[in-house]
Amino acid sequence: MSTEYSALQKLGTWSLVPAPLNKPVLGSKWMFKTKYLPNGKIASYKARLVALGCSQEFGIKFTETFSPVATMVTIRMLLTIALHHNWPVTQLDISNAFYPRFIFSKADPSLLLYAKAEDQVFVLIYVDDILITGNNKSQIQLTLQHLQSAFRLKKLGNVSLFLGIQVTQTTYGYFLNQTHYANELLSHSGFSDCKPSTTPALTKPSKLQDETLFSDPQLFRKLAGSLQYLSITRPDIAFAVNSICQFMHPPRNCDYLALKRLLRYIKGTANFGLPITRGSLCLRRYSDADWAADPIERKSMSGYCTFLGPNLISWSVKKQTTAARSSTEVEYRSLSSAISEVLWIRRLAAELLIPQPQTTVLHCDNTSAIALANNIVLHARTKHIEIDHHFIRDHIKHGNIDIAHISSTDQIADIMTKSLPSSCFTFLRSKLTIRSPNG
Repeated sequence: MSTEYSALQKLGTWSLVPAPLNKPVLGSKWMFKTKYLPNGKIASYKARLVALGCSQEFGIKFTETFSPVATMVTIRMLLTIALHHNWPVTQLDISNAFYPRFIFSKADPSLLLYAKAEDQVFVLIYVDDILITGNNKSQIQLTLQHLQSAFRLKKLGNVSLFLGIQVTQTTYGYFLNQTHYANELLSHSGFSDCKPSTTPALTKPSKLQDETLFSDPQLFRKLAGSLQYLSITRPDIAFAVNSICQFMHPPRNCDYLALKRLLRYIKGTANFGLPITRGSLCLRRYSDADWAADPIERKSMSGYCTFLGPNLISWSVKKQTTAARSSTEVEYRSLSSAISEVLWIRRLAAELLIPQPQTTVLHCDNTSAIALANNIVLHARTKHIEIDHHFIRDHIKHGNIDIAHISSTDQIADIMTKSLPSSCFTFLRSKLTIRSPNG
């Protein structure tokens, strides 16, 4: 607490001013956390002084924030690039979470870039945790000296545990997993000794589902939220987690059974994770949709996954906001959403000095949606998606993206949109590269 308070004073994180008239004044409180290493030993004790209140409104109760939060996509891309160039990745810890104002990347404001002549240095910030890598050791040391002059800096060596994610260096590169977190989750939920299941969800739910409300909704929400965090390195559970989290408010007994099924799958795959290996740095994406998948609202599911060379860097599972008239429309809207993120990743890649001069290929298994994307003549039935049509066609025309057909069997994004039989699920999981540390 003393260290935190001293750092806040040293950095001048507040100014004493008269209380404004007729305005609410927020209090503050101390937050305490014991951080553990994967082996169960205590890593450190953390104390944070935070603003009190969870209904803060911008412009009334605050006007600025100072804690950059990197996206997981940027973190995976940075590790991929560092591995590609054989650069060491150093992990830092700042004793206080407030930063001076830097000029950050336009694509991701938590990424600080330095590129001069042949020198390249990248600094990635997640509140008070930092990754730094580059090709110039002296420039990296200079950056560390500047940080150390302003903050109480703790150099943790090569990256090994970042945001609760274990980063293991292997002969082929890195292996990202949350085995310790998964085992803790199983222990706290009473599933440490459960029988493992081969898939995270049933292919077809029983027609005789128990619709009675679950007796402990708080437990359900706690477990569902914990599973969301586990999906950071486990895209194979993304669809099941998304399905469960749709019933956070009024969970039923059948929803809890689905959650138990997912925990049983995690029991058998707790050590699974995401490898990062050497290879090309070419972007490709798979996009899929499942028409009218929601039996209640008849809304469709969209899913996509993005690879940078051999490495999975981005994925998404999302229910579409409106019901669609046809499977073509569903696939087309899924393509439009996928392209939006592809364009952002291309901008980020350019700032990381791996521009994508070649067209990024989007793999889709719906021939009608591909034909619509490439056809300048709109049919009357598709006028209601005209904006998406022009958006997609513009980027095809300018050579940013291209849409290629892929068979449904090989459509990797299929695992993001529906429950699958065991053999199909295992095949697509391997295509996602999700596996145990030893393959």
